[in-house]
Amino acid sequence: MARGFRKKGVDARAWNWPCTEWCNIEKAWSPTSIVHVKFICLCAVVGWPRAAHVFDPVDTFDVLSNITEVDALLVQTSLCKQDLERQPTLLPILASGQLEVHWLPHHHLNKHDLRVDPAAGVRRVGVHTIHVDRELQQEVERALASHFSASGIGEEPEFVHLDPNMLFQFNEGRLTTPQHTDMVYQQLSTLQIGFAKQSGCVSEWFFCSRWKTGQRLVNMMSVGMPAVVWSDAQGYLDVVEGLWPNGDGGPQAEVYPPELIITSDSDVHVALKALLNNASLRAEASEKGLRLAARFHLDRIVDHLDDILLAIEARKAAQ
Repeated sequence: MARGFRKKGVDARAWNWPCTEWCNIEKAWSPTSIVHVKFICLCAVVGWPRAAHVFDPVDTFDVLSNITEVDALLVQTSLCKQDLERQPTLLPILASGQLEVHWLPHHHLNKHDLRVDPAAGVRRVGVHTIHVDRELQQEVERALASHFSASGIGEEPEFVHLDPNMLFQFNEGRLTTPQHTDMVYQQLSTLQIGFAKQSGCVSEWFFCSRWKTGQRLVNMMSVGMPAVVWSDAQGYLDVVEGLWPNGDGGPQAEVYPPELIITSDSDVHVALKALLNNASLRAEASEKGLRLAARFHLDRIVDHLDDILLAIEARKAAQ
């Protein structure tokens, strides 16, 4: 995000170390907005009281601790925004104007426009995630074996688990540079079909299904990869139903092929068979996915965040 703001000519800086160190180092700098990521840096709130302070919890669910110290809260799904706007503890704070809740999904940055060719033969299908979902893999492999043994045509594709912890083992599984981000899209472009399922975080399913980002699917779509999508995660529904940014998709909403949106692992074989048999469906999913993903490009997400920050800065300046 900082790179996106710098592209707009904004002096944007990122800090990935303990916030108390930043508070001590940056005494000579006067930021007009500070985005607190994963936790609220209280020394920054105290040190720059006139700045706009916005909290982005990312993948954490403890959003209420010290929430009155910030001006706005960023959330990743439309349903998370609804949940928090109805939260009894937050109702009086929101009504007073002291706090705002904004839906701001995660972006993609396929800046080199890497593409999967949907007309090409399907050789590799799979996922790009740290989570190991044995049940999904077994279901997909059974579906592949059944399909190709019945048809007797072509070579059976392989299921591939692209695990960032392994792919970026040289950097302790972390993505910290633009080159690492580029590598993610290079890795994704080696798959012809993807699967978007909320496989991790099942122990806190209420929050996972309602509040977790759909970025994994957006990344797939940004390379034109046809994907089978589970409908039990709001982050994915926001994407396939074209809800961002208006919340209702609008009168000309782009909608992903419904036959590729499933409810359970047992439905995988039907959706996967449809993609394997129908190059036109793969092309449709690719084209619609690209258009849906374009809404989440870094430049567009930065523009939305810029509007949020400028409005808060103006409000605080007028106080």
